[in-house]
Amino acid sequence: FREPFDPRKEMEPIVGVSQFAYLFVTSAKSRFKSLKEFIEAARAHPGELKIGTSSAGTSNNLAALLFTLNMKLKVTVVPYRGPAELEVALLRNDVDVVVNAYGGLQGAIKAGQIRVLAVTSGQRDDRLADVPTMAEQGVPDFDITSWNGLYGPKGMPKVAVSALEANVTAILKEPDTIAKFKRLGFEALPVPHEKFARRMEAEIKRWGSVIDAAGITRK
Repeated sequence: FREPFDPRKEMEPIVGVSQFAYLFVTSAKSRFKSLKEFIEAARAHPGELKIGTSSAGTSNNLAALLFTLNMKLKVTVVPYRGPAELEVALLRNDVDVVVNAYGGLQGAIKAGQIRVLAVTSGQRDDRLADVPTMAEQGVPDFDITSWNGLYGPKGMPKVAVSALEANVTAILKEPDTIAKFKRLGFEALPVPHEKFARRMEAEIKRWGSVIDAAGITRK
């Protein structure tokens, strides 16, 4: 029998590598032209609207739950297995809004099949300059980006941590690397070891409270 995995006890944060925001999107044929309109409709018709996300407990699923909690909305959050299922559900009007990363939506965005209502980061996305942030549409405390980083085994030598941090940071600052990450929908963003460790702690605390408030339990 193995106790639940705790990254704080078993993994050493070395360096942050990249981050990406999520998008709140709807069908191009939807009646919702803005996130504010969706919020107003959800309040006028509690329990009727649906938000599609990836599987329960994933970052975009938790982002959708945080949105409903912050705005005190009675909206059903429906988890799907992946981006393809999410897109089909939205285009078939099985859900009213989908929360997903740009990388999983860019094909439908370019094809004009979906309308982007909001970006979850604190600043607008330069690829979608006309799309407002959540804060710009009255959603408080909603600067959300998902992130990736490099870890090692807990207690690995500090000299190894420093060497890896320095080399990864140098690579992530190369123009070619920045461009490749951007094409995939990511922002190359080296975060120093100590700051990266603090971010992990803060995120565990933040999302732990959302999980508790939403009543998500381990199966």
